[in-house]
Amino acid sequence: MIPALILLALAIVCYSVTQLLMHGKFILTDPDNPYGFWGEDSDKRKYKMVDGVPVAAPDTWYYNFFKIPYHEAFPLSATLLVFLTDGYHFMQFMFFLLLPLSIAIPYGDVVIFLIVYVLIHLVHSIAYKNLSK
Repeated sequence: MIPALILLALAIVCYSVTQLLMHGKFILTDPDNPYGFWGEDSDKRKYKMVDGVPVAAPDTWYYNFFKIPYHEAFPLSATLLVFLTDGYHFMQFMFFLLLPLSIAIPYGDVVIFLIVYVLIHLVHSIAYKNLSK
């Protein structure tokens, strides 16, 4: 039970960091480096930049399907591997990993982890899509 509570606490810390980043209050944010990993504009790190301007996306099925407006910095940097590009997405990734782990650990079952992991992502995706402008 204790490991599950520790994982839940760590998930909440990760969520808290995402909120601090969104509100410009995170202690590791360097105001002199807005494009740093924890920077205010770190979300732009997933895109290829030339002289501080993002490069337009190529007209391919991949970019069109995922509606990626700019060329990715490296393959999958705007989709599957976005958590490697900036602090916000890394903390979001850790939250979405630690939360189902904290639920599944007491049962000691990988299947429960996978079900909860997929369910959390599914609910998040549906809510995000339906509540977006």
